[in-house]
Amino acid sequence: MVTEYDVFAELMEKKTKIAQLAENLNQNYANIYARIESLRNEKLIIKEEKYYSINIHNKKTVLLVKIIDYCNSHNMNCNFFLSKKMSAILEVCLNKETLSIDDFGQFNKTTLKKYLDRLIQYNFIIIKTRKPFTFSILKEHFFTDIVCFFGGEVKLKERLPEDDIFEKIEKELKKYKQKSKKQSKFYIKNIEEELKFDFIHSTTYLEGNTLTLEETIKFLKHNIQPKKDFDDLLEVKNMNVAIDYLFENLEKPLTLDWILNLHRIVMQGLHEYNGKLRNGQVRILGNPDFKVCDYRILKPVLEEFIVNFNKKFKKCKTQKDSLILSGWVHNEFQCIHPFFDGNSRTTRILMNYCLLNFGFPLINIYEVSKDEYLSLTKLSRKRDDRKFIAFLSRIILDNLIKLNELL
Repeated sequence: MVTEYDVFAELMEKKTKIAQLAENLNQNYANIYARIESLRNEKLIIKEEKYYSINIHNKKTVLLVKIIDYCNSHNMNCNFFLSKKMSAILEVCLNKETLSIDDFGQFNKTTLKKYLDRLIQYNFIIIKTRKPFTFSILKEHFFTDIVCFFGGEVKLKERLPEDDIFEKIEKELKKYKQKSKKQSKFYIKNIEEELKFDFIHSTTYLEGNTLTLEETIKFLKHNIQPKKDFDDLLEVKNMNVAIDYLFENLEKPLTLDWILNLHRIVMQGLHEYNGKLRNGQVRILGNPDFKVCDYRILKPVLEEFIVNFNKKFKKCKTQKDSLILSGWVHNEFQCIHPFFDGNSRTTRILMNYCLLNFGFPLINIYEVSKDEYLSLTKLSRKRDDRKFIAFLSRIILDNLIKLNELL
């Protein structure tokens, strides 16, 4: 059934007459007219002669455009998110750090389950425990826009590591290791391949790659090339080789050559300085407050990073230590920013180099966590390892819980 939001999405493309909208959406004139009148009553669209177009002077119109654009870019049906029930659920989720079913007493349980299951499917919900079921939701501007569109209010709070999250991670990691031993090598290999494809898709998506997960899998597994930009295809192909390099060299100590070889693979054919330290200054687009290392002292600073990493690595005694080290590796390397391009992709592999050496599986920072992830890294005004480690810990816990359900 065509909704008013489907009609609005058509009008986002260009101003159109009702008859043309009806043809485009394969609907009769009366149905489209009714949706048009609903949008006009909300002042989301305007009429100029016989043509209808979106009302860019209405703040709600701007929010709606952002919501629909986000859904389109993630291959999601906007109608699922554009409802008062979803808005009310999101408002509860965004205004509390740890949630349980008891926090949604005003909602029908069947309806609530339908919405939460879909949010879990999209990786928007970070599961903390299964029994009892507790969770948090990603801090995405997308959700805030939905709540505001329907007149709700969000008061975002600072997120710091929870007292027991490291214990929960250790418990799930132990379960992962035990379950892995009970499965056949063939099954484990398939699971690891799925993790690899998920990681490749998400880590390249975070840098603007346009391939979907399905396209990524078909391209890497069956050599079926989607009609996408050549550089997007090469990014994905390079990342596939880079993950192989990671696992093949996992037991080797971290050195400057190790990092340069990794970057050479990540950026092969994408930048002339692949595998080479930059010889000029760079800036982070959209964030003048993010300071990176001066190129003239890059090599000694990077060598110092490697020495410090190896010292910290040897001192790690607990899983908590390894998680804190992984967060430090991520933020320290990003702040050094040793290359002209490909720094963040290299950073996330180095973070996994650390985690994998402590027995973790390949950890994926979900594509839908992009807003929160960037707000804590490249787009943050000030480096804060505690906040990033809090975010990373929730992501790792969710990765482990979902992985254990497959084993």
